[in-house]
Amino acid sequence: TNVVFYSLNDATDGDVGTYDVAADAFNDEYMSKSATSGATLTAGKAHPLIRTADDLLLIGNGNKVNAYKGSTNTMSTNVLNFQTNFEVIGFAEPEDGFDTVVFATTGRGSQRRARSIAYWWSIDRPGSWYRQSVIPDDECAAPFAFAGTVGCFTRSRSQGSRSVLRLYEDGQWKP
Repeated sequence: TNVVFYSLNDATDGDVGTYDVAADAFNDEYMSKSATSGATLTAGKAHPLIRTADDLLLIGNGNKVNAYKGSTNTMSTNVLNFQTNFEVIGFAEPEDGFDTVVFATTGRGSQRRARSIAYWWSIDRPGSWYRQSVIPDDECAAPFAFAGTVGCFTRSRSQGSRSVLRLYEDGQWKP
């Protein structure tokens, strides 16, 4: 079955919906009502999605990451948690598929000083292996993987709010 996943917010909560291509049908409440252990998502937050190399659908939900396994139709909530002032804004997975990099910020849509991080993570390894890298700007957005590395766009008040493209190279975020 060809199914497209998408995230949404309505007047009361967030959810992950599906579009069944063959049936030309939408289900806006798929993750909360059809998945085993499914749940609604936090209203008013972005809910970025990524399908990982190990065939999980990761779902950002405020400062948490949920994981959906399609082969068992099961959602696991809170598989990764950040401090409460952070919001997951996206994911990137380099071509090797070894890790997923989770991007989070305290400054989404704000004009105040903030903090942004990238967190190298895999659901199947112990927490002692993970690493975090502080992104040297107030806000990060639009993370991506390209040519064996990851990057994102950043914004800082000290740069007059202009956007900067940063790539992670040699252990540093380079403009």
